[in-house]
Amino acid sequence: MVQVNVAFGRESLALEIHERQRISARRAAAAPAIADVPAAVRQALESPREFPPLRRALTPDDHVAIVLREQLTRLPELLAPLLEHIVSAGVSVSNIAIVCPPRLEDQQADSWREGLPAELRSVAVEVHEPATRNHLAYLAATKAGRRIYLNRTLVDADQIVVLSRVAFDPVMGYTGGLSDLFPALSDEATRNEFALRITASAPGAKNWNTMQEAHEVGWLLGMPFVLEVMEGHGDDISYVIGGGAKATAEEAERLLNHHWRVKVERTAEVVVAGIGGDPQTQTFADVTRALACAARVVRVGGVIAVLSRAQTPVGPGLALLRDSDSPVRALSLARQQKIPDVVGIWQLATAAQHARLYLFSDIPPATAEELFVTPLESPGQVQRLLDGAESVLVLPDAHRTLAVLD
Repeated sequence: MVQVNVAFGRESLALEIHERQRISARRAAAAPAIADVPAAVRQALESPREFPPLRRALTPDDHVAIVLREQLTRLPELLAPLLEHIVSAGVSVSNIAIVCPPRLEDQQADSWREGLPAELRSVAVEVHEPATRNHLAYLAATKAGRRIYLNRTLVDADQIVVLSRVAFDPVMGYTGGLSDLFPALSDEATRNEFALRITASAPGAKNWNTMQEAHEVGWLLGMPFVLEVMEGHGDDISYVIGGGAKATAEEAERLLNHHWRVKVERTAEVVVAGIGGDPQTQTFADVTRALACAARVVRVGGVIAVLSRAQTPVGPGLALLRDSDSPVRALSLARQQKIPDVVGIWQLATAAQHARLYLFSDIPPATAEELFVTPLESPGQVQRLLDGAESVLVLPDAHRTLAVLD
């Protein structure tokens, strides 16, 4: 008998697994945890890849736009040294604007601002509105003839900085870097078009066409400075890479594949997927990412059990799921209505077609059932799912992992 610990939130569950049940997964050593995150950001700004130190590219009169994903782990520790670096070049805080992708309905506003030093909290924060024409500006046409409309603040800025998280993505292959700029901050029609390009294929060594287009848009903008963050286990930050978009993307994707691509010898009857880290930041989107990861390596008709501290989901996708008789039907409606959380519904529907889904979370049981998962009353119930199973696979931090059959 082997004891395997799986983290969920800031807790851990010890599972007893027979050696004959356990399926091995080949993965690299755990990514290192950066002890001083602000210092790592400063180092990436001062010694970037294929780009001069950011402050040397700035003048006091410049207007700087920072593209920011609000879901970044330990966001204030990442953002504060970036703002301080820009201000050190003589740029006033009033000349800096933070531009964020659209939020889902009722999503918590910029509470992370309180974690910034007092002198930086006045920085302007703009949430992109892809359907509002006067918030968009025409940039140029791509080689393929696509007319690019982007957030007006970005087009008008003298310097753009992208602060992003590198991660596996079913639309872009890898998200982060310039994909947080395009299509995330483009017009509604373009965003909707890209959302329909979901695929179950694992990203390979070469960029997908979607990411190549994002890099072309970055070139048309004058090549922004990029800070790519790779998250580690739980609340850890493992790497901060700064510089030109192409150089940072290549290194970030290499590190992501090295630490977070897991090779599994065969499919498992039961896959246990953990989601570690701050419970306050866990969302149902983390759950669907974990389900999608497990669905790649679960036996058809098997079981996926997710352990998390995810909160009740928000956004139009929840209403669609509640009103549908299956996740596949909800996915069909989501595509027709072009709702913003279509990717999460696709991940849920894909997993539900492969296996029976169980979830321990902070989502009320009645709501969980409306999401087509069986709620678990306690994390200990996962052990019962393992009893008698022919094969078991445990995936820590499954929401950040890409599991593939070897």
